[in-house]
Amino acid sequence: MDLSALSIPVKTGQIGNEPKFDFFSLALFPIITPQINDPIVRNLNAIKTEFVSTIDFVQSEKLLKKKMFYYILQNIQEQCVHH
Repeated sequence: MDLSALSIPVKTGQIGNEPKFDFFSLALFPIITPQINDPIVRNLNAIKTEFVSTIDFVQSEKLLKKKMFYYILQNIQEQCVHH
């Protein structure tokens, strides 16, 4: 498995009076990249996530799942534009 994840600063020591920080990838913050050419994800680059989990649906119809996924990605894109 090839994991891409955000790096977080971790205090690894002390140099004089200054703390020393190194960056380590954190598997709880994966960066995901769409691998399909679907209209929902066609123009997305890598997506930063935090504490990713599955999404459970009450109804298991493909259309409902696709609409929900589109809504989530649209919100992610809007957040990226505003930051």
